Amino acid sequence: MTQKIIIILSILFFSACHPQIKSNSCTISTDIILSCIASSAHLSEKEITTKLELLTSPDAPEADTTRLNKVICLSLHNNATKSQLQKGDELLQETLTQTECKQQNISGLLYILQGKLDLYNKYLDKNWDFYLKKKKINKEQETDKLELKNEVTSYQRRIKDLEQQVQKLKELELMLDKKSPQ
Repeated sequence: MTQKIIIILSILFFSACHPQIKSNSCTISTDIILSCIASSAHLSEKEITTKLELLTSPDAPEADTTRLNKVICLSLHNNATKSQLQKGDELLQETLTQTECKQQNISGLLYILQGKLDLYNKYLDKNWDFYLKKKKINKEQETDKLELKNEVTSYQRRIKDLEQQVQKLKELELMLDKKSPQ
């Protein structure tokens, strides 16, 4: 009997000393973010920007526990801008520094987000430079076209004036031919 009491007391003692497993207080949930990405696939860039402004505004309700998930979700969207992607990246990195979030598997989301940022930096920035060069060339070509158009208009007026002068000369020649005795 005393052995049973000692065993029960030891179990109670060790269970009291052993740290209790706390529920995860990490506010990021990969499940929520991934389902949000799937449900928001139809949103346009303007809609994403509007929703992100509402979620990140100072007036946003603090009690909304899914707000951070929604911000990260929208920043991962295909129509998100580069700055929105960077904001989501910052939020995820801040969250990963919290000890209660380190045990969650959200590093995959960070990997996806940083991959998208790399794509922006690698391709879209190059395309932006290409776009600006192309725009400059098009502007120069438009200027050249305008100059040529003005030159053509000027030549057309000159031709018309010359045709009128030729016509007057013909009329004058006819008049002189009629007056002159042959």
